[in-house]
Amino acid sequence: MIVLDTDILSCFSKIRKFDLLEKLFKAQFYIPPRVYEEILRAKEKGYDFVDYAIKLIDDRKIRIATLNETEVSMVKELAKKRKLGFGEIEAMALAKNRGWILLSNDKVVEKIAREIGVDVFNIEDILSAMIEFGIIGDEIELKDIIEEIETKDRMVIRNKEYLFRKIFEK
Repeated sequence: MIVLDTDILSCFSKIRKFDLLEKLFKAQFYIPPRVYEEILRAKEKGYDFVDYAIKLIDDRKIRIATLNETEVSMVKELAKKRKLGFGEIEAMALAKNRGWILLSNDKVVEKIAREIGVDVFNIEDILSAMIEFGIIGDEIELKDIIEEIETKDRMVIRNKEYLFRKIFEK
């Protein structure tokens, strides 16, 4: 199982390519309640990518995972120690307690998740795996995806050279 935090969900919603994640992981995707709330708040502010994310939820491609007592306790402990959003904290608690993989592009979340024993993948890890498994097949497709992410999500992919080398090595 895979749990998404808001930044990865919004990134793949903005470029409308959630199917790439489905091809890579072939698993059920989840978000915690606070991530869902963050998405709804973005909708209230008029962000158009949210309709795509909500459709993924409505179509049950992404499910909302309710936290159990253990996970609520973990959220409380993590919230005391770290200055993070509750969406990220809930996602880490779900991943830790249920043995799920966490997708996040937040460096602090990555660091903390690894410290507590959670497998976490950032956007560059995800793109690298997509190349490795043939989901992204050539440099033109990779270039288009990177440009979309950087333009629509205003995210800078730092290790572009590595990703392009990986394409050429295939």
